[in-house]
Amino acid sequence: MKKLTVCVCPGCVLNGAMDLVHTAQQLLELRVSTCTPASFTLLTALPPQGLAACHSSPAFTIEGQAYTKASPEELLTQLTAH
Repeated sequence: MKKLTVCVCPGCVLNGAMDLVHTAQQLLELRVSTCTPASFTLLTALPPQGLAACHSSPAFTIEGQAYTKASPEELLTQLTAH
């Protein structure tokens, strides 16, 4: 099962993290903390640490690989590549 984690600390949210969450939910057809038939689990990283990438937010990880200053388009690209 592949794990997608989107940081939802205040800095990431202010810079568009919820757009990443919504994009993932639509593409993978799942809710936070559930799995999909495509073998993805969508999680959120909460404060106080989130993904520790506040300086380059918003951020997400797929299987531990971090993507920073991320856009919904980059998330789509990375999800389809995995």
